[in-house]
Amino acid sequence: MQIGFVQIGLLAALICGVSLVNPLRALADGDPASDYLVLQRAFVPVDAGFSAAQQIQLNDLLAASAHQGYSLQVAVVGSPGDLGSVGAVWRRPQAYAEFLAAELSLTDRGQLLVVMPDGFGMAALGSSRIPAAPMLAAPGKALADGALTAVTLLLNAHHVAVSSAAPVVPHGSGDGGAIPSLAFLVGLALVATAWTVSLRRRPLYS
Repeated sequence: MQIGFVQIGLLAALICGVSLVNPLRALADGDPASDYLVLQRAFVPVDAGFSAAQQIQLNDLLAASAHQGYSLQVAVVGSPGDLGSVGAVWRRPQAYAEFLAAELSLTDRGQLLVVMPDGFGMAALGSSRIPAAPMLAAPGKALADGALTAVTLLLNAHHVAVSSAAPVVPHGSGDGGAIPSLAFLVGLALVATAWTVSLRRRPLYS
């Protein structure tokens, strides 16, 4: 009987330890953005259609904004699957912005922008003032361009200097494809060099 009490005590301690190690996970309501935005400023799922250059640009804009005192977080939603267990707010960007802001208010302050194919939603985190939603047409499938344009407009409205930032890079542009191509060519050259050196050291045919 004593062994049973010991085992129960160890199990209870283990459960408590897990909840203490990751308390934020327990607070999440099943939507992936609420988990990501606790640790970073942008949630950009794979199906949002962002190129690597566009993701870098978005992160740079948000980091520069925070450095200048305007904290902005962005959640891009490209499909109902990006909402996890709160799929009922699909095509309702303002409703999701308010829902997500209520979750993030426990850990952050600032403002939140939600981007969906149907439009934009804006909400305040914590004691921040509720901002006005960007006056833009619904982005449709061009979520990346819509998100970058909306962020730029918001930063300008809050007097955040973005003149030094790179211009919006459309998906599939020449610049977006140049970096992967260059990386591929460099990698191919390194492989060829290594193969040539190995042949010099050991002939292909003995």
